[in-house]
Amino acid sequence: MFEILFSEKNVFKFLNNIEIVSKKKTIITQKTKELEKLESFLKNFENSKEFKKIVVKDKLFYKERDEKVLLYDISN
Repeated sequence: MFEILFSEKNVFKFLNNIEIVSKKKTIITQKTKELEKLESFLKNFENSKEFKKIVVKDKLFYKERDEKVLLYDISN
């Protein structure tokens, strides 16, 4: 076994650091989940023509030749 001696100031700093590390672990877990979702999206985009078509249509407002689009003019 080993012993560590802390001053009162260092004990509070140590406890604060433990709390900070815990919060950072939570953030890392969230970021890891986000990364997995983005990697899955990218993999689907690279491997599926149909998925690409859907994404392009959604993000770029692309339409096929035979599709009809309604344009609303909202002005005050």
